[in-house]
Amino acid sequence: MTTLNLGNLATFRLVVQRGSFSAAADALGISQPAVSLQVRQLEQFLQTRLLERTGRGIKATAAGMALLAHSEQIDRAVNSAVQSVSAFSQEVNGSLTLGPARRPAFIFFHRCCSIFVSSTRC
Repeated sequence: MTTLNLGNLATFRLVVQRGSFSAAADALGISQPAVSLQVRQLEQFLQTRLLERTGRGIKATAAGMALLAHSEQIDRAVNSAVQSVSAFSQEVNGSLTLGPARRPAFIFFHRCCSIFVSSTRC
């Protein structure tokens, strides 16, 4: 693995938030071993232990707490990027050709088109 996997990072955050691998697995709708694998892959990528098991579940190590803080910033940045890029897909593109056959229809279409053009960014 050469880049940080955002899915593994999100799974790690959920494990810490829920307090156990099983609870995170239930929330994600995947198996507990799949959650463990994702966290293990993240630990291998970072070459450090992120979680430790306790009598009551798990808790983040110092490195895990640092990563958790960064992961929240990363999540906000990713969401912001997705929102700003998705705005482009909501723009109206292309052309529209209208050809009314009769004079009353032409006047009606002219008024509608004027309103449309003034309300959009062309």
